[in-house]
Amino acid sequence: MRQAKPDVIWASNPHLFAGLSGLLLAKLFHKRYFFEVRDLWSQTFVDLGDFDDRSMAIRILRVLEKLLYRHARKIIVLMPKADDYIKGLGIDQEKIIHIPPSVNLDFFANSDVNLPETLQKVVMDVKSAGKLIIGYTGAHGIADVLDTVIDAAKILQEKNVNDVYLMLVGNGTEKERLVARAKELGLTNIDFFGAIPKNAIPAFLASMDAGIVCKQNSPLYNYGVNFIKTFDYMACAKPIVWAVDSVNNPVKDAECGLTIPPENAHEMVKAIMILARMGDEERKAMGAKGFNYVTKYHENKALAKKIEEVFMA
Repeated sequence: MRQAKPDVIWASNPHLFAGLSGLLLAKLFHKRYFFEVRDLWSQTFVDLGDFDDRSMAIRILRVLEKLLYRHARKIIVLMPKADDYIKGLGIDQEKIIHIPPSVNLDFFANSDVNLPETLQKVVMDVKSAGKLIIGYTGAHGIADVLDTVIDAAKILQEKNVNDVYLMLVGNGTEKERLVARAKELGLTNIDFFGAIPKNAIPAFLASMDAGIVCKQNSPLYNYGVNFIKTFDYMACAKPIVWAVDSVNNPVKDAECGLTIPPENAHEMVKAIMILARMGDEERKAMGAKGFNYVTKYHENKALAKKIEEVFMA
């Protein structure tokens, strides 16, 4: 730290204490401080974690949240309506800049890393059986409501739909319970795998025929969403089942998938069946629309220039 000579301090908030660390470093080095808002803490605790808005913990976090916003030279938000929330805390609109998540398309186009051996074997077995892989990657937490996917698998199995296989890759607080529940239900059309190295993600996405994005039905998403997995799926030209009720819907905008209500297994089954009954070319055409969309609006280098302009202003 004594040797570092930063020009600016840019803090991103997987949680507020990352923002606080950035602010303290900015004070230490006497440099400008920029705060990137990926999640609306502390509102996330209230809307998704069932915390009382008047509790002492939330009140303390609100104080910290406002402190970080007030001291930031600019506030970079990834959600399109996050400014509505931040302005409600008394922050000047002029400080808030919306820059959506970016995707490194070269990373997905040029990756030559194979899947872990166990996962690769399952993929090959499923493909050789002529089944479609409907995939999910990312967190297995409360907000991800992956019970909906398990319920959908149960309905598909009861309907004797044998040409669809659900594969979920990732970790999280709900993972152990979800695996146990699928086993208890005797499901043979769904499988769970632990997180894989980031550079192996393109190989798994390439093996999928379609991807799932699902979240709790929550007022938090009235400020917009920025789920990275959505744009990863698009970068690999995969159709998407979008089970999120949010103010923005990139899947609908791109026309690259099917939108269904959140936490509704029957609607998820309908969407999966529509994709399963499409021909390969039709699914590829749908996925290609997502690729075109992410190339136009979320390409890494173009958005990096926007961030650079914010820092240089």
